[in-house]
Amino acid sequence: MVMRWGIIGLGEIAENNFLPALKKAKDSPLVSVFSRSAEKGKAFCAKHGVPRAYDDLNTMLADRELDAVYIASPNGVHAEQSIAASRAGKHVLVDKPMALTEADGEAMIRAAEQNQVRLDCAYRQRYHTAHIEARKRVQSGVLGEIQLAKAQNFIGGTRPYWPKQPGWRNDPLLSGSGSIVAQAVHSVDLLRYLMDSEITEVHCFTDETPARPAEEISMSLFKFANGALGHVESGAVVRRSDNDTVLYGSAGKISCLNTLGRSEVPRVQEVVVESAAPTIRMPFPDDTWVTRTVPLIEAFNRYITHGEPTLLSAENGLRMIRIANAMQASSRNGRAVKL
Repeated sequence: MVMRWGIIGLGEIAENNFLPALKKAKDSPLVSVFSRSAEKGKAFCAKHGVPRAYDDLNTMLADRELDAVYIASPNGVHAEQSIAASRAGKHVLVDKPMALTEADGEAMIRAAEQNQVRLDCAYRQRYHTAHIEARKRVQSGVLGEIQLAKAQNFIGGTRPYWPKQPGWRNDPLLSGSGSIVAQAVHSVDLLRYLMDSEITEVHCFTDETPARPAEEISMSLFKFANGALGHVESGAVVRRSDNDTVLYGSAGKISCLNTLGRSEVPRVQEVVVESAAPTIRMPFPDDTWVTRTVPLIEAFNRYITHGEPTLLSAENGLRMIRIANAMQASSRNGRAVKL
């Protein structure tokens, strides 16, 4: 069954990530786009061969030839656009974070349920082939009791980073926060996915100041329900970062090397399993943001057409809103936050 898609918001992630993935995904034509700028929408359609551009969202959502929308607009308008799409009977895939507040996330879920449409939040790291393999290894018990988990993800920009970016990301009212929602949430969600365990407490530190309201570095300590402790370091700056994820257990260690972002010094993406058995190294050199978005789209489509479960959900998106907001609150108040 063909799933006819629309894109809401025509920024970099829509053009350079989701659109190329949509072209590779099976039975997923892009039929329309929405931008507040009519000229930008028309230029996007002319460049990429998309049939229709809209600068009025309700008119776009009234199109009977549209089945699902991908929301890649500023974080602060995700909720209103998602609710409008659900009420119009369109399935919704929203980029992270799902919304800025728990109340908005809950309203999005209610709208989807009331209108019997699917709502997912796109945490792409769950579809990285290396991370899927690492999770299988964890579930096999090779680690024994998991004791420590850590992840690091920096993109290596220079300060001031967010003020130099075009658009809304330096405005906390639209972004919610800086590197917490831009980078850290990927690492946090990945640790939850790999261990299949929830975070129960967080203590976060950031470099937020009155002159830097959108933080560029965050460092968080976590307690997990499975007893493990964890830490995540993420941000828009820090050169030559090792963007790795490592799980330590009583019987072994699993490392996902370079999978959370490409380093400045060339390194192969790989999973390394170390235990009493001989060390196993599994390279994943061809995985990119696009290649992990293709199966995300196809899984979303299969849920709608065949009811097959995805690795994502609106409930997971809501949980990540709570965690991201707890991280920000912890940093500002200087104390741990229980979840």
